Amino acid sequence: MTDGGYTTRSAHKLVDGISGLVKQSVPARLISLLLTAYGRLSALLYRGNALTCPCCGRRFRRFEAYGAVKRHNSMCPRCRSFETTCEVETSPGAGRLKAYDENDQLRIYGRDFQERLESAGFIVTREDYAAGLGPDALRKYALNPSSSIYLCTKPVFF
Repeated sequence: MTDGGYTTRSAHKLVDGISGLVKQSVPARLISLLLTAYGRLSALLYRGNALTCPCCGRRFRRFEAYGAVKRHNSMCPRCRSFETTCEVETSPGAGRLKAYDENDQLRIYGRDFQERLESAGFIVTREDYAAGLGPDALRKYALNPSSSIYLCTKPVFF
């Protein structure tokens, strides 16, 4: 396939070559400084009160889109942390489609999750961490009070 006299493959090679040249030519410290400046500038542009980043604690009207397939409100413009969620009480179907751009945003993992991990050879310890948090922290981090963390370790055989 050609596009303007160049094959798609040769265009990709050209872009990869330029990207590699820039990575070799520009010092990592300069790239880090530019990304920091970009984060601070974009934080000013996204300033608002709709969402709060749980990592840096700053408030924004929305988060940046991120990913190969752009997902809206998925990256904090200030600290660049990912996947902060905003819980919206909706009914299934049209309400979820309007709030999340998906029909079914609810993900339910099997009640046999611990058993499945153990059958894969892990030693599993269930930690009920959310039960020890106060209502403010549960709301801030959108946690279910009955949520658990499964700490998995692999037995060592000599």
